[in-house]
Amino acid sequence: MTDEGRFSSDLLNVQLGGIEHGNIQEVFGFESSEYEAYLARDGSGSAHFLVPVLDDVMYFDDDKSEGVRLGSGNWDIGSEQKFCLDCYSMENSIENETSFCALVDRVLGQIRDGRHPSEALQVSLDAMRDTFKLRPKERLGRTDLIGLMGELIWLERLAEVNVDTALQVWKGDIGGSKDFETGSSAIEVKSSTDRGSLSVKISSLSQLSKAPGQRLYLSAVRLMESSDEKARSVPQLLDDLVQLGVGEKDLIDRLSESSTYRYLEIDRKHYEGKAFSLFDENLFEVRGAFPAITREDLSETVLKSIEDLQYTVNLEGLEMYKVPDENFPEILSDLTKVEDSA
Repeated sequence: MTDEGRFSSDLLNVQLGGIEHGNIQEVFGFESSEYEAYLARDGSGSAHFLVPVLDDVMYFDDDKSEGVRLGSGNWDIGSEQKFCLDCYSMENSIENETSFCALVDRVLGQIRDGRHPSEALQVSLDAMRDTFKLRPKERLGRTDLIGLMGELIWLERLAEVNVDTALQVWKGDIGGSKDFETGSSAIEVKSSTDRGSLSVKISSLSQLSKAPGQRLYLSAVRLMESSDEKARSVPQLLDDLVQLGVGEKDLIDRLSESSTYRYLEIDRKHYEGKAFSLFDENLFEVRGAFPAITREDLSETVLKSIEDLQYTVNLEGLEMYKVPDENFPEILSDLTKVEDSA
């Protein structure tokens, strides 16, 4: 979703906090030629988000989430009774109402982007489903955030070539030994903000190993925190991927369930303030005498005694393994051929 289509969940929270029990207010700042939008509190103080629609259409009920529900019914608004789609909070806690306002924020943007309110509500709730059940113990740290940025940059490149297969070959978010992999090609992405050294940390014996007949590449992505117009945050990259045609629900679900990068949309505002631009990138092919340690390099006796192995590779002076820019399209094409996946 575009930034222009997104409202401020903080302002929604402020408006909701000022509404007394049994009162309804039109959402401040929302403009649409087709729909009205309201925030309300019922007699018990529960928060509601209401969108009046034609009452001759059968609308949905959704009670799958613990913290929020979707329904429909008649509401007295001003001097009229209007049939409304109703998204309502099941808890009056500050934490749940903050999540509720983040959901409303997303729905309003979807409606202004042209989606019917019923679809906007369902899609938005599906994308944030876990937010109302599971709360993250902590947000992504700087190192993980930079790692996710590098992988999303590559995911975007693959989506530009074949949007239907990009998510299928992405393995880094689910703990795969390579970040992107098919049967014929694989890429390991290493991201950092260290502009003084071209060194990367390898976290396991399998990270630079490859299957027979497979070509393996190592991408060293160097980012810099920036506020210029080319800088993007993780939420902006996710929005750009959705604009390319990557399924929003699939993408958000992948990240909310990720064992590597657990990103939740409720934390969007936090991550929006952390934007990075690409400083430089070097792509190497892991072949021949490239400095890598794999299981094949060690004897069975040694392997029996090694439980874990991490090491750092200095990529300076390895120009003979660098991949020319003109080879990128071929590599991206190979990585989207999921019929070759192992």
